[in-house]
Amino acid sequence: MTRLTDEEKRARKAAAQAAYKKTPEGKAMVAKHNAAYRKSPKGEATIAAYRKSPKGVATNAKHHAKHNAKHNAKNKKERQEAAVKWHQENSIIPPLTIPQVDEVVTRIINSVDIGGLGTLSAMSVVDKSFTFYVGLTKQADVKLEDLRWLTARGANLSEGETYTGRRNRPVLLWPDDRVRVSNIITMKEAREDIGFHSQVVYEAGALIDASRVEDEIQTRFQSLPLGRKRLWRHVAMGRSSNKKDATEPQVYKVFITYSTKVMNLLDSNEIIIQT
Repeated sequence: MTRLTDEEKRARKAAAQAAYKKTPEGKAMVAKHNAAYRKSPKGEATIAAYRKSPKGVATNAKHHAKHNAKHNAKNKKERQEAAVKWHQENSIIPPLTIPQVDEVVTRIINSVDIGGLGTLSAMSVVDKSFTFYVGLTKQADVKLEDLRWLTARGANLSEGETYTGRRNRPVLLWPDDRVRVSNIITMKEAREDIGFHSQVVYEAGALIDASRVEDEIQTRFQSLPLGRKRLWRHVAMGRSSNKKDATEPQVYKVFITYSTKVMNLLDSNEIIIQT
């Protein structure tokens, strides 16, 4: 009978322990051990040190971002459902149904020519230099709002929320080594130096309709690379309804702001992406 070497014995023991840890009894034992360790002075100190480490900070930020995104999406859905119900019961003109929103967005994506360059469905795939942003405004002149997302303005607020000092994080910036007072790109610079233009693609008399159209367009292109193709981080989380619309209709505009120069400027490091 061949005797096992010490290395082979250790390997067999490790394999047996690994197999045991996968059993219900083994999982329960590991969970009990880990819980006890976390409560011990050594465990608490180790966890505290890890949380302060670069890896721990990054892991914690990733966890919170995932949790917040899920939480915000749930809250947004609940707000929209409540807003739709309210408008159905109180507005003279009922809000768009889900199929109607889909129909409007499909038409915009597949039929509307953006600046003579082509449709969004084609430009997002065929034209490698086409970069765009989808936004919403009730300004009579869309140019007062179409590039506001590049500035460090306060974040969009949901109905009933108050401003708490949160600031916008522009997706595009001038490089830090550029000789300027700030690396924030102004609206004027965005038009003159980066070649941005805007086009209104949808108008509505109620915020809820314009907001849902904006959200759906962004959702359909959310898989595009940030900075190089799409210029919004997350699908719009701002106000989805204005109850005054039931008695005082306004004109809300969904717009596309686009440029064919962003890609080249990124490649030459003349602008940078802030992830």
